[in-house]
Amino acid sequence: MQPTQLFRGVVGSHYGLDVTAQSAQLFAAKLAPSWKMVMAAKRKRIPWEVFRQQYEQLLDMNWQLYHREILETLDHASLEYSVDLAPQLHLLCYCQEGKDRCHAELLIDWLCENAPHAFVRGGSAATFPDLSLLEGGL
Repeated sequence: MQPTQLFRGVVGSHYGLDVTAQSAQLFAAKLAPSWKMVMAAKRKRIPWEVFRQQYEQLLDMNWQLYHREILETLDHASLEYSVDLAPQLHLLCYCQEGKDRCHAELLIDWLCENAPHAFVRGGSAATFPDLSLLEGGL
């Protein structure tokens, strides 16, 4: 089985898994930074490097406690198209495309480092098929 390709996407613009502090559900919330961390970074009360360190510590702790549940959540959210294509998954946040400092980008790096058998970083844009073709029904 091929590792899942991870991409960052914007909530409301992509299909994927919401990993934001305010709206992530169930075990996806274990992949989100705390709201306190987000607001401290957004209001520049802490530098980006401190945010990154705190977020990675939170991910490490949650991974130790919930790694099976997190892997199942990510697996269920990934899209598989055929035997030839690797599963793909957008990790969704509210940052605009092209933003340098985004927790979803940190999360992708962290997952690829901590579970390299399961995840790889995808390219700049996912190769999802046009899902609008399915709107008329099968």
